[in-house]
Amino acid sequence: MNMNCESTERSQRIDILFVDDDRMARNALNRLFKRDSLTIRICGSAEEALFYLDTPVRILVADHQMPGMSGLELLKYFANKGKDTIRILLTGFANVDTMAAAINESQVHRFISKPWINEDFRQTVFESLANYSYLSAERHKQRQLEEKLNETKNHLYEV
Repeated sequence: MNMNCESTERSQRIDILFVDDDRMARNALNRLFKRDSLTIRICGSAEEALFYLDTPVRILVADHQMPGMSGLELLKYFANKGKDTIRILLTGFANVDTMAAAINESQVHRFISKPWINEDFRQTVFESLANYSYLSAERHKQRQLEEKLNETKNHLYEV
């Protein structure tokens, strides 16, 4: 399993994209999920993570406070791209304004506080993966229903 952010595999689906400028946090995340059979990328900056903006990413976990682009800005990029990615904000400095912006502008699904409890972190990520799968299946059903509705409308117009 290649966890390096610099991977050139852009078209492959990524299960989890972790973004944190703190090397110790990245190493901890690597250890926390290395035994799981997931496609994971770990980046040291939001700018590096933008490489994956056009890649299917199921879960994006970004630290809020990073040099350059913040994690909140990165999550907003993914939200504005119209991606189905479930977004999680990792922060040690949460305040009401940050939380409001995260929810309203970046459509953040969950918050994880630093320092985190490993089992809670894993549970949040795996619950988010399950939510992603459920939502993807529901979106697929919706697209099928819309196609069927359009076919029915076209048939009615022909009659």
